[in-house]
Amino acid sequence: MSVTLAIPYADMAKQEINDFREKFDCGEPSLNEYLVHTMGQHNKKGITPSFLLPSTDPLHPLIGYYSLTHGQLDCSGLTESTKKKLKLPNVVPILRLSRLAIDKNFAKQGFGKILMAEVFYRAQISKQNGGCVFIVVDALHEEAKKYYEAYGFESMVDNPLQLYLKV
Repeated sequence: MSVTLAIPYADMAKQEINDFREKFDCGEPSLNEYLVHTMGQHNKKGITPSFLLPSTDPLHPLIGYYSLTHGQLDCSGLTESTKKKLKLPNVVPILRLSRLAIDKNFAKQGFGKILMAEVFYRAQISKQNGGCVFIVVDALHEEAKKYYEAYGFESMVDNPLQLYLKV
């Protein structure tokens, strides 16, 4: 049973995707460009699956999206308290939140929370099915870092814009 609202990119109709590409604007050029130029190829090649949250507004048909990938994390960058508490091996499996974007027209309406809840849900599934110790995200800037910290993410010691959260 799925508890998600976002639809996998692969399940979207081509015309819907074209509308999304044409009308989506989250205010961050790199995230807009990813949707327009890269998301389809990454999804097709199995590099980074994306999940899209459509709206019923024809002028703004896409509320937001997120993209995920699996990877590994070198635990040397974790805080000393985390390393001591968890007693992990040097490298652990992770779910990387590669991208998260909300259209400016839907900002500050709780849709980011919905998509983050889905990311947490998918991380739990990953933990059960193949191992996943943390969700890791590379924040684009300090404002994004603060957003993730509000969910409990902590900064890596050697890279403050790379954050992790125990699954």
